[in-house]
Amino acid sequence: MTSVSIAEIGDRLSLLGAGAVTDREVGPLPWTWGSKISDQLLRDGLRRVEALFQGDVLDLGCGGKPYRAIVGSSAKRWIGLDRPVAASGRPQADVFGTAMALPFRPDSFDAVLCTQVLEHVPTPRQVFKELYQVLKPAGALVLTTPQTNPLHEEPEDYFRFTSHGLTFLAQEAGLNVVSIEPLGGAIATVAQMVVWHANWIRRIPLFGRAMHAAAKASIGWFGLKLDRLSQLYGRGAEKDTLNWLLIAKKPPRC
Repeated sequence: MTSVSIAEIGDRLSLLGAGAVTDREVGPLPWTWGSKISDQLLRDGLRRVEALFQGDVLDLGCGGKPYRAIVGSSAKRWIGLDRPVAASGRPQADVFGTAMALPFRPDSFDAVLCTQVLEHVPTPRQVFKELYQVLKPAGALVLTTPQTNPLHEEPEDYFRFTSHGLTFLAQEAGLNVVSIEPLGGAIATVAQMVVWHANWIRRIPLFGRAMHAAAKASIGWFGLKLDRLSQLYGRGAEKDTLNWLLIAKKPPRC
């Protein structure tokens, strides 16, 4: 596969009016959103590390680029890569390609964002190797992936990850792990699983849809509020998380 430089991509995108980061408002996730708990915790986690998204940023598996407007205000260029057709439809990708063979030259990006992608790749080890290659020295990888989640986007749903597995994969590829934190504890996990499996309520005659919406909203609200209690139990409850947030860096050039 032919590799390209960020400068070349930037020239192409400037002609299209794409790639540059603009200020956009992102509304809150509605309480009736089926993955409100998981997605809200993921958004909050990314906001805590917003300062890492500087310079040229690769959004790997970008989909509709939902996080550019949330954490990309300090980025110079936000380059999205995805397949021509993703599970959510045609993505807003600037470059089409695969995570297992990134079409960029080595040392191209100051930061890489990879959210909820790794579980859909049959060779996650190869993905980490590719990410190491395209990161600049001292560049940052911000990656989220589930530990607890129903099967989705089948049949391309291959793995769930623990913090130890992610640490191993990152270090094996040559990255230095800065931190790895759970996005939610046991209470959030249980509440989100209940919501995900509550679709049967919609089949109740007459009031099913309204009851389903009310159940999602109420369980989501209580799940997020009460999950703060998970911290009282320490790492025991936090180990039963929905997703992990991994921060790793490529070693600086000596």
